[in-house]
Amino acid sequence: MSVGASRISLFEDDHEIKAYRLSELLGSVRRALEASFKGYYRIVAEVASINSNASSGHVYLELTETNKSGRKVASTRATMWSGTARSVMQRFCDVTGSYPQVGMELLMTVSVTFHEQYGFSLNIQDIDPNHTLGNLERIRRETIQKLKENGILNLNKEQCTLPTLTQRIAVISSETAAGWGDFRDQMRRSALAGLFHFDLYPATMQGATTTKTVISALDRIYSHADSYDAVVILRGGGSPIDLSAFDDYRLCEYIACFCLPVITAIGHERDFSVADHVANTSVKTPTAAAEFLIHRLEEQVSRVVDAGDQLSSLLLDRYHRMQQLQVDHPTRLGKVLSTLERRESDRMRRSERRLNYAMHAHQEALRDHVEALAKRSTTLLYDHRMHVSSQSVSLESRSKRLSMILSRIIPQEQEKLDNYSKLAELYNPEKIMLRGFLPVLQGGRQLTSISEVDSDSNLQILMTDGSIEGKVIHIHTDKSQ
Repeated sequence: MSVGASRISLFEDDHEIKAYRLSELLGSVRRALEASFKGYYRIVAEVASINSNASSGHVYLELTETNKSGRKVASTRATMWSGTARSVMQRFCDVTGSYPQVGMELLMTVSVTFHEQYGFSLNIQDIDPNHTLGNLERIRRETIQKLKENGILNLNKEQCTLPTLTQRIAVISSETAAGWGDFRDQMRRSALAGLFHFDLYPATMQGATTTKTVISALDRIYSHADSYDAVVILRGGGSPIDLSAFDDYRLCEYIACFCLPVITAIGHERDFSVADHVANTSVKTPTAAAEFLIHRLEEQVSRVVDAGDQLSSLLLDRYHRMQQLQVDHPTRLGKVLSTLERRESDRMRRSERRLNYAMHAHQEALRDHVEALAKRSTTLLYDHRMHVSSQSVSLESRSKRLSMILSRIIPQEQEKLDNYSKLAELYNPEKIMLRGFLPVLQGGRQLTSISEVDSDSNLQILMTDGSIEGKVIHIHTDKSQ
């Protein structure tokens, strides 16, 4: 190999191969591209970065494409020259309400360019705003469908109930947003302002970082969930592109599954995002969110005040009745006591007359009864004396006869007792067992016949000094019986 001043020669198989300068090779590439890619092409790509030169008005973009798994498969630089940029960017903003932003998918008309020093690039001639709006609507529909499929579209409404007294509020908004100022001023102007407590959790509410910062704010609120009754997300309207972050599935999933009821005030009357759909309650503006909370608390306070008025009225009426009773009580008590005194006096006089009459009648009856008993006692005493006299004669003879009978019965009974003792001794179980007659038990029950024995059962044989347990192997039947 030899190196010359203007060229490099390479020898291989006795053939010389010319080596080009980089500028020469890239010049050939440029001419080939210009020849092959003439005219304009329509492409779809995502904006990875976008910058404008304030002095020249040129706009520089980095375009990229990712696959379904999120891996980048292509990227390139693109340029919009100032003359084209002014008209294209303004028309895009007029239709969509916002200029192209990072993360946005664009449908562009481009030409292919190549420069030996700056490399490959696309020259943007036009951007279709309707494609961007259609893509945003497609993302919105896909988010709603995915939330439905996962069964969480209405989860925040179904699982989280706004407390009757919603007073402790966590607010997610930009610190500099007009919506946050409107909400705060409206709450502070309320007559019930002292009953509310709200904390701001700052987040970026516009651009590519909206989803990330709002989710981060929700995570911080989750750490102090016991300190709040609800979460309010404030945005204050904007273009469809500005509000596109609130159609993002990750953010909407966070809101749907959050542990506190979420109130959204993201857009104006014409705007409705998926985040509004999954929230517990949705209102249009930050001012409307404040009015909603104030009105809800006013209703509860009004109920309490009405209940207090009713209670005061009842207590006042009760007080007046008690006062009237105190005035009327002495007179009414005197009348009641006078009436009771007359009644008791009459009752005592009637009771006294009935008692005197009853005592007189009882004395008469008692006297007659005593006289009758005296007469009867005299008669009975006489008869008893006569009977005792007659019985005493026969009693002596009966006594003698009884003595003779007893003298014969006692030896006879003693003889029977001796016989019974001998018989009992004969049938003593221990003596029977000593003679070889042993009881056989099955399950605690004494057996008297082989018909009572169960095959393969356990038997217990009792003996005088213990017992024997065994198992039935075979049963022999006495055929002579």
